[in-house]
Amino acid sequence: MEEIEKVIRNFENTEYFGYIFYIEYDGKKFSSFDENPNEKSIKSEFRKLLEKNGINFFKGIQQAGRTDKDVSAKENLLYINSKHHIEFEKIKYKEIDGLKILRIEKTLPFLEFPEMVKKRYYIYEYPEKLIKNDDKKIELICEKVSGKRDFYEFTSEKGKKLKNHIREVFV
Repeated sequence: MEEIEKVIRNFENTEYFGYIFYIEYDGKKFSSFDENPNEKSIKSEFRKLLEKNGINFFKGIQQAGRTDKDVSAKENLLYINSKHHIEFEKIKYKEIDGLKILRIEKTLPFLEFPEMVKKRYYIYEYPEKLIKNDDKKIELICEKVSGKRDFYEFTSEKGKKLKNHIREVFV
């Protein structure tokens, strides 16, 4: 494995490695996903975990997908570039209030990580006591709202700057 890493380093002419962190979090414990001054966010707490472990990284933290305030994730992916050799087993601090590192994969450095994500899956649970329709009506509604939709009107000012607002939704 070390020989392959040397070949990659020579080919890429860099000392950096890319790392994908698989994380889980309780969205109710955060005010946002992205870092905002004086706010507790997924990325700021992840940054604190890296700092506690003595891990320095180059530039920012990229994500496979953002979630809204109060939305939890069983699994999301964050990507960094670092000169450190990071091994999951050797990380001392894997959790911080509301956020947990599940595993880590070493990959190529300097990827445009969000561009590599083909699909995102979101699983919503609806409280059973609030369900007013029978299964057949629920299935009809799901079919009606599924498909390609333009979400421009439903996004933040930051989101409106993105090139593509068309999303395919399967409910």
